[in-house]
Amino acid sequence: MISVRFAALALLSILNIFLSLGFGSADLEWKHIGRCLIDACDSKLHETLLWQIRFPRVLVGFTAGMGLAVAGGILQNCTRNPLADPYLFGIVAGAGLGATIATLILPDQLDLALPLVAFAGALLAILLVVAVNSINTQQNPQHLLLAGVAVSFMLGALTNFLLYLGEPFASNRVMFWLMGSLARVDMHSFASIGFVVLPGIIVVLALRRQLGNSTNPCRR
Repeated sequence: MISVRFAALALLSILNIFLSLGFGSADLEWKHIGRCLIDACDSKLHETLLWQIRFPRVLVGFTAGMGLAVAGGILQNCTRNPLADPYLFGIVAGAGLGATIATLILPDQLDLALPLVAFAGALLAILLVVAVNSINTQQNPQHLLLAGVAVSFMLGALTNFLLYLGEPFASNRVMFWLMGSLARVDMHSFASIGFVVLPGIIVVLALRRQLGNSTNPCRR
């Protein structure tokens, strides 16, 4: 039964990727998409629109969604709370703060600085949540979630303060990044995010028995 569900979800995901290629501000009919996928595009415009703009955006969005879904599943399993996700734990806020700092301070080195500093910000958020929760002697998973909410608001406030003080163009670019914009992504972006997310998912699948144990795996 599980394999049937997995196959059905995989087929729906592939169908979703295909359907996403047909939506956008530019007019690209389904017959043009089919020809580009099966044989060759009718024009250079269709080829550029499909393979250089829409296809990378769809792949990056799909891969990022997989990473967020797996991260949320792990957090829910650790806290035994179905509401837990990277946003409530402040991880996204920490990454947003790191991305803001990188964009405002290192605007000419964003290809390398942005993911590294955003990762450092997310790691800082996790350390802050653990530090705040360690003050509580009861070590209740619900308190861990509340600590994450507090850290998320604090880091979010710092991000807004930096955006207010920053250069308008750079702040505008950060705002689009924080909103999940895929306007600047390409296949290099997909390779970068896939290099991190896909191996992580494989590791999680390999350790699914340990993560699914009835006891709290985050306390081990």
